Amino acid sequence: MTAGRPGKRSASDAERTRGAIIGAALTAFAEQGFDKASVRDIAREAGVSHGILRHLWQQNGAMDAGDGSGI
Repeated sequence: MTAGRPGKRSASDAERTRGAIIGAALTAFAEQGFDKASVRDIAREAGVSHGILRHLWQQNGAMDAGDGSGI
């Protein structure tokens, strides 16, 4: 976290977390298949809690890799 408002992450921290989640999801889907990959597996690989991942998913509707992949 950067100095500033307590609990407020910097844009670069948020982008790193987003990248880690997307990378972890792609890895889990490739290794386990879309139907078998779990939120917990993805969160563990990304280094975030599964609760945060679920919160982000609900907040944003769906993950968007920004590359047209629709993740």
